[in-house]
Amino acid sequence: MKALGITEIPYLIIQKSTEITLQTITNLFQACITLGYHPLEFKKAHTIALKKQGKDKDYTKAGSYHPIALLESLSKALERIVAS
Repeated sequence: MKALGITEIPYLIIQKSTEITLQTITNLFQACITLGYHPLEFKKAHTIALKKQGKDKDYTKAGSYHPIALLESLSKALERIVAS
C-alpha cells in the first residue's frame, strides 16, 4: 500500500470509485481551473523521514534520513491536468 496524504484516502479507492465520483471530480477540477484556484487542502502535505540505506547507522543525525512529502492524490491529478 502506498503512503497516504492528509485525508488518508488511498489512490486505489479514488481510482475504483470513478464510476460514482467522476462527474464530481471533473466539476471540482473545472472550477479550480476556471477560477485559477488551488484548494488549500491540496497544498497541505505530510512529510515523513525515511532512513537512508548505506548511511551512518546513527539515526540521531539528520543526514541519515531522506524527507519526502506526501500529497493528496486529487492534488497530484489536478497538477498533472494543469501542467498538460
